[in-house]
Amino acid sequence: MFKILFLEFHYNLSDVEVVKQLRFNVLFRYFCGIKIEDPLPDDTSLVVFRRRLKEERFERIFDEFVTQCKEKGLLKERVKER
Repeated sequence: MFKILFLEFHYNLSDVEVVKQLRFNVLFRYFCGIKIEDPLPDDTSLVVFRRRLKEERFERIFDEFVTQCKEKGLLKERVKER
């Protein structure tokens, strides 16, 4: 679930959009460790996952995850152009 939410963050997708990408994008599935024959979570599962962690705990864990990705060179800082 966490990897799915990471993809959502990284590609600026909604819950619905990231699940749609998982349905058709083999690279998204590979990154998340979801095989073709595996069932996909629906968008409400992502909402429930975030709620169970509680907002503050989710943000703290997610921020740490993003920091680790940056440290390992898996994620680069984005610069917004005007």
